[in-house]
Amino acid sequence: MIATSVAPAVATRRNPFGLLAQPAAMLIVGAVLLAALSLLYPSTPTYDPWSWIIWGREIGELNLLTTGGPSWKPLPIFFTVPFSIFGEAAPDLWLVVARAGAFISLALAFLIAGLLCNRTFGEAEAPRRGWVAILAGLTAVVGVLFQMGFIRVNMLGDSEGLVNATAFAASVWDFSRAFEARGVGVPWPLWALALVQQP
Repeated sequence: MIATSVAPAVATRRNPFGLLAQPAAMLIVGAVLLAALSLLYPSTPTYDPWSWIIWGREIGELNLLTTGGPSWKPLPIFFTVPFSIFGEAAPDLWLVVARAGAFISLALAFLIAGLLCNRTFGEAEAPRRGWVAILAGLTAVVGVLFQMGFIRVNMLGDSEGLVNATAFAASVWDFSRAFEARGVGVPWPLWALALVQQP
């Protein structure tokens, strides 16, 4: 009986993705749907995203030329190369990715504030911990929204939303202590952050 009860806990520690996979999937799907709906507002990618879209097409054609463009960021290429298959829809598909990253960053900012409250308040203060966590989460969301140009740059398809999302995801991973499982190594959001940050 003891072995049966201990086994799932050990499995969870060795497979932290099991703990985070379902809520993460729901968050991503929701963010993508909201980002797709945002395309109802006419918009087009700005200079940097256009270069990533062009480079994605050129990689698909085995004819990559990066001269005259912005700094190279590997993460967008993982999207823009397959998006090139869809021709004229590629810019809109990238806008969905970039804006979904912005929506995810807002949700994760709210979550991180709540996790900090859980660490700050003890069990004896549980009755007021909930509303304090909500207030802290809303404050965090407002703080992210009022980053300089946050709404504008994400509407235009820049990478700031993805930078926030990957950095916040790494923080959530840390708070969940999932990366303490043996053999997991560096949290995957940090690898994604490295691929999207300015070199």
